[in-house]
Amino acid sequence: SKGFTEDQLFEAMGKIPESVDGNAKWFMNKRTFFQIAGIVGKDSNYVHMGLSQDIPRSLFGYPVVLCDSMPAVADGSTSVIFGDMRTAYKAVQAGGLEYLRDPYTDSDQGVVNMRFWTGLGGALVRPEAIVGIKVGA
Repeated sequence: SKGFTEDQLFEAMGKIPESVDGNAKWFMNKRTFFQIAGIVGKDSNYVHMGLSQDIPRSLFGYPVVLCDSMPAVADGSTSVIFGDMRTAYKAVQAGGLEYLRDPYTDSDQGVVNMRFWTGLGGALVRPEAIVGIKVGA
């Protein structure tokens, strides 16, 4: 059957270094979160569903970040990530800030437009700070 085991979730928590443990979070889509909550148990102290705004979602005491872009649960998919994403991944500005003065658009209204842009990129700088959990692994 497609899904996760409690052992996989516990093992993921033990794989990240202690230095990043304080900022660790779970990353998954909403459907995956509710599937995991069904495994761990709706009445368990390990899962807080966060059905109201006053109580945030958590799993084993760590916050859950819902990401629509995370893959759905399917055989071989990495549908859950656990760890400190802020430490593991860095976004950087590539190059400087560039601009273009546009005196023609809206010139009939006495407006001069300025357009600014920059390049952004990112890289995985500390891969040990996050763990991906594969379905069926």
